[in-house]
Amino acid sequence: MVRPAIVIPSTPDAPGPTPRRPDGSLYRYELIDAMGQWRAYADEPEALVGVLITDYAELDDVARLAARISLAVHVRTMAQAHIIAAAGLAGCTADDIEVLRHDGQMPPVTHWSAPVPLLLVEGFYQPIGDLPRPVAAGAGEIIWIDPREDRDLLRSLHYLGWTILAELAEQR
Repeated sequence: MVRPAIVIPSTPDAPGPTPRRPDGSLYRYELIDAMGQWRAYADEPEALVGVLITDYAELDDVARLAARISLAVHVRTMAQAHIIAAAGLAGCTADDIEVLRHDGQMPPVTHWSAPVPLLLVEGFYQPIGDLPRPVAAGAGEIIWIDPREDRDLLRSLHYLGWTILAELAEQR
């Protein structure tokens, strides 16, 4: 059984002391929300995902995957809106705008060349999903959120800037 993460409130100006294991050593992972309001510490990615998804530890593997996908789709919708607000829609066609504003299920798109980054959730597209896998072309950029495994989801959210993930290097 994986131990739950230690979650502590934090502020950007006063993050507080870093919690340690009973033996004084550091936890392997630190997860910080992008607003700096909390930090979580754990030795397993599963425990950190449990901070993001309610009752994650009680779910079976199938339900966990569904919960990670649901979180990824939610983050995709919110983060895409933030990207649109920051970048604007100049240079986008009406079709590009429709894809960018698509919420819920993933949009069917075969290539992306618009100047606004497109967020997509891994697993809906081939080879795993049914939708053709899109290709970025020209100025287009596709950012993938990967909910297939705990660590992949955490790394995707970090890359997106939704959270900050730090991993302690293995000691020799």
